[in-house]
Amino acid sequence: MELSYQSSATLLSSLGSDLLDTLQSASGFNRAQFDRHVQPLLDRLAMCVLSLPLARDAYCEHGGALRFGVISGMMAFRLANDAIFAPSHTAEMRRALDPQYRYGGFAAALASVPAILEAVAIVTVAGRRWSPMNQVSLARALEEAGVQNFTVSWNPSVRAPSRMVAALIAGRFFEPGLWGDFEESVIAAMVDSILPVRGKIAVESPLCRVVRVAQDKAFEIDVRERARRIDQLGQSQLSLSEILALPEAVVPTRVPELPRAPVQPAAPAPPPASSAGQAESTVAFNPAAAPSMQQLSPLLSDLLKAIRVDKDIAKIRIECQFNEDNIHFPKKALGRYGMSQAAAMKLLVEGGLVKDQSTTHLILLRWVGKALFEEETN
Repeated sequence: MELSYQSSATLLSSLGSDLLDTLQSASGFNRAQFDRHVQPLLDRLAMCVLSLPLARDAYCEHGGALRFGVISGMMAFRLANDAIFAPSHTAEMRRALDPQYRYGGFAAALASVPAILEAVAIVTVAGRRWSPMNQVSLARALEEAGVQNFTVSWNPSVRAPSRMVAALIAGRFFEPGLWGDFEESVIAAMVDSILPVRGKIAVESPLCRVVRVAQDKAFEIDVRERARRIDQLGQSQLSLSEILALPEAVVPTRVPELPRAPVQPAAPAPPPASSAGQAESTVAFNPAAAPSMQQLSPLLSDLLKAIRVDKDIAKIRIECQFNEDNIHFPKKALGRYGMSQAAAMKLLVEGGLVKDQSTTHLILLRWVGKALFEEETN
């Protein structure tokens, strides 16, 4: 995937005013305080991650890393309202330090994002891999290389993001002087909350729990939005307030109906085809509008990749039929990739990859067969 440099203002505006307004409301800051304390960290994150997606299966759209950081930061502000960070503090000390803890949770949520990318993504700038360990700002890396474009792919070596790496990156993520007026105990709690532990641990600090739960809620929002997009493909992205109001959505189970071509009453009957034994429907299909691999949505692209690496791909291939301009793919093979068979079929149909269907098979574009089985289909 090739992406280009964009300014922080452009990147943040792409998130929508609804999300930024909700963030300001959650922070409790007025406009002047927000611009002084929150906006610089938003700009910093935008310059560090630009329009990178976050991961293959979460916030996988362009700008997904930035969106995840902003949403998890907003959730951290909200959750911090009900947290008791230091039970032994007097009421007067809590009034002085609680705002620092709240801001620290927001900052830790944002600082976690580059460390996640360092583990899961391979970003290439001018032919060399970029790592936030070397230059935390991707925008600065582009400037130093004298280029505007960069590419991203997913790391084939699965590994968990490192909290030690996250702490090292955070030292470069935060601008000098940011924490000069903060209590030392708050700074220590903030650093410990960057990329919080998700396994079983004996003790979890209140601020670490705030950040962990905030990130979990951000992931839940993404799952709900993607479920809605699967159910209503082609719909524009929902605003944050609409996402938060969604019911607990499930992927649809109804088998999608393919559109039928209008009957031509006066047309002569065509000669029988050699495959007349197959009961297939006829659909209106425009070859000129057929998409290429590069035009697929992230969800559809990931579905094809999941099929290609299936451990039973050889068995699936045996049940396929390869023709000169299409591939007959078994429907029953689709219900095993993190969604129902119906949802997978709908992705393929709405993505323009389905030419027709029979009772048991989808008739896909010929290039799809080559992409799935990495070989010619004739």
